[in-house]
Amino acid sequence: MAQADSLLQNEFAFQHRLADGSARDVEVFSGPIWTGSKKLLFSVVKDITWRRQAEAKNKLLLQAIEQANEVVVVTDKDGAIQYVNPAFEKSSGYAKDEAAGQNMRILKSGKQDEAFYRELWGIISSGDVWRGRMVNKRKDGSLYTEEATISAVLDAGGAIVSYLAVKRDITEALRLEDEKRKLEEQLQHVQKMDAIGRLSGGIAHDFNNMLNVILGYGELVLEKLYHGDPLRLDVEQIIRAGKRSEELTRQLLTFSRKQPLQPEIIDINALLMSLEKMLRRLIGEDIDLKFSLVHDALRIKADPGQIEQVIINLAVNSRDAMPHGGTLTIETASVELDHQYAHTHAEVSEGEYVLIAVTDTGCGMDRETVSRVFEPFFTTKEKGKGTGLGLATTFGIIKQSGGNIMVYSELEQGTTFKIYLPATSAEPELKTDFHAEADRRDAGLQILLVEDEDLLRSLFAAILANLGHHVAVAANGGEALLLVEEKGLTPDLVITDVVMPGMNGAVLSERLRRSRPNLKILFMSGYTENAIVQRGVLDLDTHFIQKPFTFEAIAKKIEQVMRATERDS
Repeated sequence: MAQADSLLQNEFAFQHRLADGSARDVEVFSGPIWTGSKKLLFSVVKDITWRRQAEAKNKLLLQAIEQANEVVVVTDKDGAIQYVNPAFEKSSGYAKDEAAGQNMRILKSGKQDEAFYRELWGIISSGDVWRGRMVNKRKDGSLYTEEATISAVLDAGGAIVSYLAVKRDITEALRLEDEKRKLEEQLQHVQKMDAIGRLSGGIAHDFNNMLNVILGYGELVLEKLYHGDPLRLDVEQIIRAGKRSEELTRQLLTFSRKQPLQPEIIDINALLMSLEKMLRRLIGEDIDLKFSLVHDALRIKADPGQIEQVIINLAVNSRDAMPHGGTLTIETASVELDHQYAHTHAEVSEGEYVLIAVTDTGCGMDRETVSRVFEPFFTTKEKGKGTGLGLATTFGIIKQSGGNIMVYSELEQGTTFKIYLPATSAEPELKTDFHAEADRRDAGLQILLVEDEDLLRSLFAAILANLGHHVAVAANGGEALLLVEEKGLTPDLVITDVVMPGMNGAVLSERLRRSRPNLKILFMSGYTENAIVQRGVLDLDTHFIQKPFTFEAIAKKIEQVMRATERDS
């Protein structure tokens, strides 16, 4: 009977609605009892609303912790792991079962010293909260950075029973932050170099015009002095100083990307090998010159003379960085710069490039020097041993050729300059060698000179007349058209400035050739800004002379223009 009665016992829970309409969770235990011969049913009803609410809260809290992106770790007082959420598994690579019971030391990377951990434990064991960053090691050995908040868990009596750590993996965020910082630095550097370039170019252009006057009139005076005249030496010194200043302004114009280029298709490997003997003499016997060139043809479109100047400038800098000898290595390669590379490097476009790498084993440079190495007049050489324009010129040539140049260096670890120039599949053009020796008196051409600056116009007219030519002058394009179209002037050659107010040289040339399509035209400028010069490039069939120029230079150029026409006719 007792066994049967025990089967009638029951325990269940349900929601009980009270008289006021509210509901409570209750737990009921019921069973039979006997009073003499009479069987009764008794029930014990217990209100468990608070327990159900606590269970629901605990369930919700556990779901939140399990699904949180932040890492949650609970350890005992000694640091042994008692609980980790799934985010811990994802971040550290350790599964829950692997981590359980292990000490948090399994994450130690060695990037923090013992003093770091002593301070951390001192803070949390005193009941305070520790906040900070640490570098930890994943199960696979890779490192990651976490931002963590670690605090003590206290019992009702205020004693520490465990520790709670809430952590966030910030490795990717730090990488993106570092990438952003580098891009901002690159952008600031580009803007600085652009500003310096504009300033340098403007100064050089104006200075070029004044140099042209100094050199021109200096040569005119020199022409009139007999060889024994005591003034000849003084005038020659003036001209010599002017030519040196002319070279400096040319370098500034190159840096500012205002130097006209005459590009052609170049096989880079062939160009480098043609420079080998010169480079060996230049760097000296105590420096070992090595070439590592790819076998495939590497072609670019650039001014060969300018690219040679780049290689020579870099070789000279490498030589100066290795006063006690070393190794200079020149390498070439065909590379593709992808979207990711272009995205992380200012002013770089994705595509196919020819790489020229120049590496030395010299003294290297610190970060501050590297950041300024391409600035004009910045030099680490002793006074009198460098102008600070070699690398500035190199920078200008590469930029104007559509490429990029990067420098990598550390103190006592050497330096590498990497040049990236757009690759081309075009074939080099066959050219006929041509060299004309100009005879200053063998001329008699009718020349129309168009120059808007009074001093230069007078000077150029005197130079041309001194060479034996007949010269008509115009201060602008309108005057030139008037002389030709209204006054009937029939020049053999028009020498015109490129940049002039109202009508530039290119437009004037187009207008004049409407009626005289075979008219010979020679452009001149300190730097150019029109359609030709906006690209910084002259067409291969365009004749150009750079200001300032000497008697010999203009005479040779005129002869070249006229002879070129004879060959074409």
